Amino acid sequence: MRVTFVYRGAESLGLEYLSAVLRAAGHETKLAFDPGLFDDKRYLKSRRLGDLLSYRRHLLGDIARSKPDLVAISVVTDFSRWALDVAEWVKSHLGVTVVFGGIHPTSLPEAVLGNACVDYVVVGEGEYPLRDLAAALENGRDPAGIPNLGYRSDGRVVLNEVRPLLDPLDQLPFPDKNLFAGCTPIAGDYRIVTSRGCLYRCTYCYNNLMYRLYRDKGKVFRKRSPANTLQELGWAADRYRIRAVNFLDDLFTGDMDWLKDFLPAYRREIGRPFKCTTHPSLMPRDVVRLLKECGCYRIMIGVQSLWAPSRKQMLGRGEENEQILAAVDHCETEGLDYSIDHILGIPGEGTESLMAAATFYSERSRRMKRIKCFYLSYYPNTDIVDLAHRAGALSEADVNNIGASDADQFFFSDSLTERDPALALAVRDFEVYFKLLPVLSRGMRTFILRSRLFRRLRLIPAAVVILVEFVLMLLTGDHSMFVYFRYYMTGIPRGLVRMMSPSPDLHGTGAPPPER
Repeated sequence: MRVTFVYRGAESLGLEYLSAVLRAAGHETKLAFDPGLFDDKRYLKSRRLGDLLSYRRHLLGDIARSKPDLVAISVVTDFSRWALDVAEWVKSHLGVTVVFGGIHPTSLPEAVLGNACVDYVVVGEGEYPLRDLAAALENGRDPAGIPNLGYRSDGRVVLNEVRPLLDPLDQLPFPDKNLFAGCTPIAGDYRIVTSRGCLYRCTYCYNNLMYRLYRDKGKVFRKRSPANTLQELGWAADRYRIRAVNFLDDLFTGDMDWLKDFLPAYRREIGRPFKCTTHPSLMPRDVVRLLKECGCYRIMIGVQSLWAPSRKQMLGRGEENEQILAAVDHCETEGLDYSIDHILGIPGEGTESLMAAATFYSERSRRMKRIKCFYLSYYPNTDIVDLAHRAGALSEADVNNIGASDADQFFFSDSLTERDPALALAVRDFEVYFKLLPVLSRGMRTFILRSRLFRRLRLIPAAVVILVEFVLMLLTGDHSMFVYFRYYMTGIPRGLVRMMSPSPDLHGTGAPPPER
């Protein structure tokens, strides 16, 4: 069976694993890819430039040329409308079966199946459910009994029970990196996971949902064996000549014994610089030292908030400020560069909490390379939605609209403006200060805070702040930023070429996909 994946934005390890399992079962896989230039939700967002370099007119042509029997679309909530547009185009022009997978249909399977253009959804981990669906369709069998599958029957939605979580993870083949070859750079920043799941259940995170979905279905946090992980990296080093490794685990340091077995072997056998992400509670000094000794050039720490009441009550995070301070100071002492994730717009936080965070961050100097700011976003069926509603941060209409395909999910990121305009302005000032802080001297930070000069930072154009962040990451040697830069330097010329080329004529219809 010919299966075409449709995706937008960046390399997806999830799709690469799906493709590897399908190929091992004898199916053919291809990718129709939309680079999503200037709408990548990471750094660069410009509606005008995004529309100018839009790939949408040609995406359906790429799908049609792949001659699929099954079109599989991995969907996040932010791009759910885009995914439905693609599915509608596929149904109207090609008439083939469409299946949705990913966190959005996992969160809202009934709502997704309310769209006639979606034939099936895969809920939860999808490798073997998708393989079984492809086999059933290819052999003309009824796929109705496949675990994790959702579908319509006699006008009603049917959701099958999910199978236990995959364990051990070593049973999976290595991800099919060739799926994204030519679409995104691979060698400069090799993306890999050594685990699935998380030890924590933060209220705003997709793992919050996964814990409920897989209750009594296995251990949520699972690790690949060190040997299996090293085998993939050795294979990749030979095949792609990788220059750096990006461990995308939610908690790279979640298993200390595993880490102490893996890292020395990694240093001996692979020896590439790497970066990773973890929780401040999982950064004892000996582990930070080991990370540094074995080639970690940067660690991302999910701090999220320095205001303990909201961090515990709203975000569901039980760590104390002393643990955060210790984690950061271990990095400073051991000479390990780090960046910090910080969430803005948390219900219950005001200027006092922002000043506390600003003071804390300002006192860190040598090794902090970035404070990555996010506005709190609310995603369907996560606990934060109910908590924010009870706190008055979300109205009943807001709650009902979360996850709706016709809603702009980023409205919820800006809901603070409607709730408290003065606080929203203050948040914007601190956001700019946090982003600029790594390039400021210790004396300049002290002057800005004492003089309250940060209250005017919102006047700095957003483009200038983005440019400073971008240049700083390049100058500090973040390999993923070099890949990101290359992605745009190759993607913009391609987008311009496609913009000037005629719309695809699909089977003589002369009707390109509509722009949205």
